[in-house]
Amino acid sequence: MKYLSAQPLARSAFEGMEENLKRGPEHHITLSSKALCAVILKAQGHISEAQELAQSTYESLEAAEQRAEILASQGNRQFNHVELFGLEKAKSLLAKVLKAKGKFKDEKRHTSIETVSTDVPE
Repeated sequence: MKYLSAQPLARSAFEGMEENLKRGPEHHITLSSKALCAVILKAQGHISEAQELAQSTYESLEAAEQRAEILASQGNRQFNHVELFGLEKAKSLLAKVLKAKGKFKDEKRHTSIETVSTDVPE
């Protein structure tokens, strides 16, 4: 039931942000909003529409990351931690929709600390 009222609000929010001159279609908040809308569509059972929106959002996210890398390599502005976190949030939302299509694969888990056995051989 909550998805019925959330979907129009999420769509309205990201459409407004896409047209906003300060944000635009590749801004991390716009991408997160579009990804959230895709998750809501999937929860409502609109799988194909959710996957289409998620795929276009993923492509915009990749373009934003590539543009940021180019600018950074040229010595221009780099993304700050808030923007990077926003892009990661968008990726995690997109994974909920696109994982079924094989777009996102589980990464191998790595332990951050190697452990040593406490058993002493006899």
